Order: sequence, then C-alpha cells, then structure tokens
Amino acid sequence: MITIDHRQTTRSKQLRRQMRKWRESLDRSSIAGLVGSKRIVTQEEAAVLCGRAVSHYGNLERGRIDLNYSDEVLDTVADVLQLGETSRRVLYLLATGREPKPAPYAATRVNTAVQAKLACQPWPAYVLDPLWNVVEYNEGTLQWFPHVATEPNVMRALTCLPQLRRQLLDWNDIWLPRAIAQLKGQLAWPEHDERLDQLVADILNRCPQARHWMYHDVTVWMYEDGQVRRMMVPGADRPTTVVLSSDTPASNPGTRHVSIVPVSGHIPASCQAYLPAVKR
Repeated sequence: MITIDHRQTTRSKQLRRQMRKWRESLDRSSIAGLVGSKRIVTQEEAAVLCGRAVSHYGNLERGRIDLNYSDEVLDTVADVLQLGETSRRVLYLLATGREPKPAPYAATRVNTAVQAKLACQPWPAYVLDPLWNVVEYNEGTLQWFPHVATEPNVMRALTCLPQLRRQLLDWNDIWLPRAIAQLKGQLAWPEHDERLDQLVADILNRCPQARHWMYHDVTVWMYEDGQVRRMMVPGADRPTTVVLSSDTPASNPGTRHVSIVPVSGHIPASCQAYLPAVKR
C-alpha cells in the first residue's frame, strides 16, 4: 500500500509539480528560436521566452506561493507554457489562491445544450455577455419583454426604455439603483473594455435618474442571483413577484445565465405546472 504524506498535496508542492510537467510537455520543435539537441525545454529557456530572469521564473517552479505574482506575469507564463483555459485557472489558483480575472469580452458561444436548457423554461431565460447583451433567449423572454428583439442590451433597455419603467414596478427605487450599482461594480475592473465605458456614457446621457444613482449613491453590486422583484407581466391585471436566478457556467465564465421565475401574484398559465407551491 502506498502512503501519501498530506504535505505532498499542498498548494506549493502541487504548483512545483505542475509547472515542471507543463514545461516538460512542450513540443520543443514547435517553438521558434530554440536550438540545440535537448529533448525538453529547459527552465532557463522558458524564463527567456517569458521575458523574465531565471530566478524569477524559477520561483514558480520552486512552488513559491508567498510571492505576489501579477496577472501579467501569470498570463505570460500561461501563454509560453501553452496552457488552455482550465490549466491557466489552475496556475492562478496554485500560485495565488485566487481565480484569474475572466476574459469577458471574448466572443460568446452558446452551444446546443444551453439552447435546449433555455427552451425548456416557461418563464424568461436568457444568456448575457459581460456587456449585458442578450445573446440567446427563449420564447418566454420574448413574451414578457418583446423589446429584446430590437434592444438586446439589458442595461440600456432597463434605464432608457419608457415601457420598462412602467413594467418594472419600483423602477426608480429598486430596479434602476441596483442596475447602476452593477455598472459601477463592472467598471471596477482596471482593464475593462472600452465598450463598457461607451455603454455607461450612453446610459448616463439618456437617463438623468441614472446619473443621480451613479454619482450620489455609494452602493456597488455584482450579481442579481436570488433577488426578489415585482413587475407586470403583459396581459396581467395584477403584479407578479419574481426571483432573479443567475449563474455563471464554468465552461464559459464570461457569460451569465439568467432566469426570471414567478413566485407569487399573477402566475402565467404556462408557468403554473412548474410551480406547485406558489402563492397566487
């Protein structure tokens, strides 16, 4: 029976093993500028490719997790070692104990499984990219929010479309300030995409109330998951209370999957069979 000392599974030792294995798995012949008859890429060569001193690069291979590695250093190392997204994430976790900042502005991919998941939900369900653009949605979304066909940006629609100010109850006190708080949270990323700046400028220019919440309120927010809100469903004569359910898939961390689930008040007939315990 093989006994493994628990100390062999520490972050430091895992980092040391992974870094060495990643480097040794490189195809030397595919890397421009490397000459000689060596079979594997050496630590010195990897350091040069990373543009770092051998001692600095070697800190990672020695499992030094007490150092403050910048995103720039780790991303460069990940590129040189030809790491995929999962391995890059593991590098960050082992070296720093934290997740890498998502690369949220890459093209959003919605596969067939996600499309099927959306289609199975009777209430609005949709996929957002990091700029709050709806990139995929189900029939329920179109029924409750027909504007999505012409204005797919959730933030711009919520702040600027008059019909949503009427449909989303407590718009000025809850929906709008929470939306602006989310914008402030996203703007906190130091390297956010300039398209986010353009979106915020457009919203602030078109919506005076948004300017108030942006400049005179300290609240910041990131996620809507579990939030309870009130709204009017088209064709209903009384409000519907909904819960906003939001999750980010591990396979595509730049997106959010949102469902707007009715829990009380007016429950559309198409939703009732799925909510046996709701209060009506």
